[in-house]
Amino acid sequence: MRADTEKAIKEYEVRAFLNGKNIQRAEEQLRPDEKVLYLSPTNAVVITGKSKKELPGIVVITNQRVFLYNKALFTVNMESFNLKDINSIESMSDGIKGSKIKIHTITKSMEVLISYKSSIATKIIQLLDTAMNEAKNNSQNIISSPDIIDQIKKLAELKDQGILSEEEFDKKKQELLSKI
Repeated sequence: MRADTEKAIKEYEVRAFLNGKNIQRAEEQLRPDEKVLYLSPTNAVVITGKSKKELPGIVVITNQRVFLYNKALFTVNMESFNLKDINSIESMSDGIKGSKIKIHTITKSMEVLISYKSSIATKIIQLLDTAMNEAKNNSQNIISSPDIIDQIKKLAELKDQGILSEEEFDKKKQELLSKI
């Protein structure tokens, strides 16, 4: 099991007993640059238009997306939501049915049972909200990166013309690159 997965299981008091194989399969779906923020065996309902699928599986929140991995017999289901595409999240909590979060995008929604403890549910909502904001900010930085590249090219021209020293150019270039 990955270190980030183990940390998430411990931090959010996830009951992973007897789910090691399914957690491992969910981890295999991770992209190389993804970090697990939360992971748990759960039940989920995925709604696309008028279609509604109820799936048990492993829900994973990473620094890039939320996904549900489900394998039953020979069928694998995977529902994935990029964090930057999530429009809103709702949370519902009661002591009998547990806490649920509902994630909405333009095209589909997913309702996930996350915990019976409302304090854990609140913590997960905060985690998801922070991750969504970071993903949206990172996507805006990537969009503006061509502008930054143009600025670096202009600085290089100023250096070539002798207006900027090598040291001044390197310093400003590093400042610009840190914004990407």
